[in-house]
Order: sequence, then C-alpha cells, then structure tokens
Amino acid sequence: LLYKVGENKLEMEFIDGVSIKEFLDNLDKSDSKNIKEISKMIGESVLKLHNANIIHNDLTTSNMILRNKKLYMVDFGLGINSTRIEDKATDLVVLKKSLKAAHSDKFDDIWNKILKAYSECRYYKEILKRIGEIEKRARYA
Repeated sequence: LLYKVGENKLEMEFIDGVSIKEFLDNLDKSDSKNIKEISKMIGESVLKLHNANIIHNDLTTSNMILRNKKLYMVDFGLGINSTRIEDKATDLVVLKKSLKAAHSDKFDDIWNKILKAYSECRYYKEILKRIGEIEKRARYA
C-alpha cells in the first residue's frame, strides 16, 4: 500500500491479509452472505477509484487484499488518471473477464452484486452501455 510520496522518497506499507482471489476460492458457492459482502466491497472500491478518475487497468481479484474486513486495491503499476467513459468501462471489462476466468462457478452472483454497488456512479448507464460495446468489438477482433 502506497503510504506517502515525497521528493526522493516513497513510503509503503505491507498489507498482511488474504487476496480476494484466495478468499473467493475458499468460499463455497452457497455462502451467499460472504459473496454478497465481498462483491459489494469490490463494487464500492472500483466506484471510489472511478469517481476520483483513477483507472486501475489491472482489476483482478489477485490485486485486491482483504484485511480486517477492509478491501485494499494494490498494484497500480498500469494505472492512469482519466475521465473517459471508455477507460472506466474497459477497467470493468478487465474485471469481468478476470472474474469469469478465476471464479466461473460464482461469477454471476459476484458480477451482479459488483454492478449493483457500482450503480451509484453518476455515469453508470453510459459505462454499462460502453461495456457492451467493448465486448462486441472484442468478439470480432
């Protein structure tokens, strides 16, 4: 976790927790309470990033850590600042694809709950529409 940046100085903190990937891998599909809570946390966290015009560009459950019931996003090495709907939608498409690949048995529950939490975004409808457009483009590439 990036803690402080100064001239010629960068402070970081080790987050002693479990990756969301590992957490979800160890959950039974029937554990709807924990799936709902984690999915909501993911959606709210992505919403906070996007409301601040921060695009992660590598949203996977391996880049999310759970510690003391708090979710931390990590590895912003590919991150950018952007106000573009396309960039926010692409960020979510990356997350969607990674969820399908890593958590296919729980995908529908997780994705729908993430979108529900993310729906508080001012540009939610435009972003959702763009996700569909991006996915259509990818099918023909």
